[in-house]
Amino acid sequence: QIYESLANAGIAAVLFAALRAVRAGRLPEGAVAVGYVACYAVSRLFIETFRGDDRGGFWLGLSVSQWIALLWLGLAAIFFLRLKRSRET
Repeated sequence: QIYESLANAGIAAVLFAALRAVRAGRLPEGAVAVGYVACYAVSRLFIETFRGDDRGGFWLGLSVSQWIALLWLGLAAIFFLRLKRSRET
């Protein structure tokens, strides 16, 4: 729970910086939401490595939660690229 709290505090700091960048016009609208998804996925990947309980199956050394986090991280990257492209046009 301590790791989770520290990760959430870090995510909040990143999102506040992203919000300022959106307001200044340096990032596209929607970047804060996509940033949250990406930051949470990264924190979940990291935090899951420290879990000591049996969380089910592992595949290629990653837990189910880590695979889901990778999926969300990939989706966040796709959405961010789409936001960036829509802003350029």
